[in-house]
Amino acid sequence: MTFTVLIFIVGLAQGFGKASVYRSLADHYPTSMGVVGGIVGVIGGLGGFTLPIMFGVAADVVGVRSSCLHADDSS
Repeated sequence: MTFTVLIFIVGLAQGFGKASVYRSLADHYPTSMGVVGGIVGVIGGLGGFTLPIMFGVAADVVGVRSSCLHADDSS
């Protein structure tokens, strides 16, 4: 239950962050908001596509298969 609440809070924070990005785009590019917003969306989509692949390659190179949320209890 705690994890679900924390994920919900993180999602809200990311939503506010995304809204602030698009708000600043409207301030800086009022005449071409659609084009610049589309470019921002494309960059986000490419990051969502390429970063998991890069993390997989890095995991293959390093040889460690653990997530950042994985608790290490090997002490």
